[in-house]
Amino acid sequence: MAEQEVKLDEQVKEPTPKTEEQIRAELQAEYEKIADKKVTDALKKWEKKWADKLNADRLEQEQEDTTRQEEQAKADEARERDIITKSLKLVVVDALQELRLDPSMRNLIMVEDLVNLPEGQRVEKLTDRVMCLRNMFNAEVNKQIQAEKTNYLRGTTPRTSNTKPISKYDKYKSTGNVQGMISEKLRECRDEDDY
Repeated sequence: MAEQEVKLDEQVKEPTPKTEEQIRAELQAEYEKIADKKVTDALKKWEKKWADKLNADRLEQEQEDTTRQEEQAKADEARERDIITKSLKLVVVDALQELRLDPSMRNLIMVEDLVNLPEGQRVEKLTDRVMCLRNMFNAEVNKQIQAEKTNYLRGTTPRTSNTKPISKYDKYKSTGNVQGMISEKLRECRDEDDY
């Protein structure tokens, strides 16, 4: 039993009061713990803010790169379209020269819509357009030749003596010469006064 009492005494034993140094050491440890936590939180917050800023800068740079690449692709595509258009116009000029047509007719054949077609279709459609222009030109030339032939074969008939000769006044009137018309009328009036 004595042993049990000793154990009970040890368990019931009141804590010994802490000395001022122990209390200060505990407070110091607690302050350090709080300060370490605040410093750690501030560092984590700053690192997160810095990472977000770097991430935002990286995203902005990627967007700028993407935009720049898109603009470059558009410029390259426009340049490519321009080169194809110019080469098609040169092909048109060569084809017109082969057909012995005036090269200034190249503007009558539109090539801009052929740029998006594959090469084989492009050549086929361009050939069709040149041949269509040639056929239209030849038809118009033949029509004019036929009209000239008809006029030539129709000929002119000589005037009959019943027709009145054209006076100077009528001649000036047909050309729109007002001064000549007035002077001719005055001359006619003077001639009538002389009688």
